[in-house]
Amino acid sequence: MTDLISHPDTLSRSAAIDAARPICRVPHDPALVASLADQFRNADPFPHVVLDDVLTIPFDEVARAFPDPDWPSWAKWEDHYQAEKRYCGNFSAMPELMQRIIAELSQPAFLGFLEQISDIPALMPDPYLEGGGLHSSGAGGILAPHTDFHLLQRLNLYRQINIILYLNEHWEEDWGGCLGLYRKGDKEPTRVVVPSFGRMVIFRTDHNSVHGFAVPVAPGHRRNSIALYYYTAQDSEEFGGDTTTYWHQHGDLSARGKVQLALHQRLLGLSTMVSKAAHRLNPHVGNFRTSTKK
Repeated sequence: MTDLISHPDTLSRSAAIDAARPICRVPHDPALVASLADQFRNADPFPHVVLDDVLTIPFDEVARAFPDPDWPSWAKWEDHYQAEKRYCGNFSAMPELMQRIIAELSQPAFLGFLEQISDIPALMPDPYLEGGGLHSSGAGGILAPHTDFHLLQRLNLYRQINIILYLNEHWEEDWGGCLGLYRKGDKEPTRVVVPSFGRMVIFRTDHNSVHGFAVPVAPGHRRNSIALYYYTAQDSEEFGGDTTTYWHQHGDLSARGKVQLALHQRLLGLSTMVSKAAHRLNPHVGNFRTSTKK
């Protein structure tokens, strides 16, 4: 993959890395893009594709730039579903190299590539990085299998594509923290993606795309990544979800917790029914169908 995205001219040229050199490799060869589109469309358990060697820079450059666990701009989830997870969606607070990577992956060339492989037109990035940006999970960290929110209320946009770019030098599956892609209702993933350096996962995100890492990160390791989400102004023809993140695994629960969870799930089920009905009545849904296997 030799054709690259151009970097944004507005970013500072004072960084140690050559500012004239693009950081991310993105394929433009028509035959390769067509092959990736075919892989995406036919992937199991839902549309996705995995790219390797996306970054043109060495791990050492990334390691020097990626914030350490004590960085003051980290926010932290305190719930069971995202244990030991730090995140930052504040673009202006990020180190310049992280800004450059995110900026490149928000440019028209990359958006066009996503549109080609997903067959979803008019994709756009989220300038506020709602739920995205820099992610870092330490020892014991998990991200319980889930489906993501679909409607970005802040901009009234509809989430269609997730990407995750891994920034770990080397990773063994035995260290936990590997991304699992699940069929809805399954306890075990259909596919496991090891979060190795420069690996990018691109996947269709809707109410069927269950993903996460249920095996905790092992002691002595941190799982670092950039997560970005892409939206359309019109909803897709099929129901994609609503404003809620739906967790699909809940860990060990007490008897009281099981009762509470059952009530919680019943209410969420009613909420989903209402959301689906609203989707069917919406006169502004898109005229494209999502990439799903028949």
